[in-house]
Amino acid sequence: MNFANIPLAAKAYLGAMGGVVLLGGGVAIGAHVAQSGAPTSSNSSSVVVGSPTPVPAPSAAARNTATQAARRAALNAEAKVLGITLKQLNADFKGGQTVQQLATARGLSQSQFQTQYQADLKTELDQAVTAGTVTQAQEQPALTRLTKTIPNWDKVAQPRPSPSPSATP
Repeated sequence: MNFANIPLAAKAYLGAMGGVVLLGGGVAIGAHVAQSGAPTSSNSSSVVVGSPTPVPAPSAAARNTATQAARRAALNAEAKVLGITLKQLNADFKGGQTVQQLATARGLSQSQFQTQYQADLKTELDQAVTAGTVTQAQEQPALTRLTKTIPNWDKVAQPRPSPSPSATP
């Protein structure tokens, strides 16, 4: 069975049911632990030793949202430096142009473009942090990764393949 052939509604239902099962198990374990705890008496003192709660790793959905926000920030920064709209930049990409060609047409060298791009990218990512789509912990690695090289500089952005329709029996 191919996971891609399962309808989205079925995937969501199964995910919700899995969450309910996990939640129910957690409640049952909590109730069991509370009932089987050590008996307490009024004249004995007990010491509770706590340990710090580990910070959970961001979920796959949160990482995906942050990745998408970083990509949007990079495209917005490229468009700002070029002085065009994001819609126009996407149209230029679809037309087979690279950022290098667009920058050259506007009289910008790679170093000039990169300097302006880095500043605009930082501003875009700061706005994403403020909006809550990217955390500060996610911002710095994204900024480092996206400023090493200019995305789409000498390559035409490849459109993402659209999912193939699932066959109906």
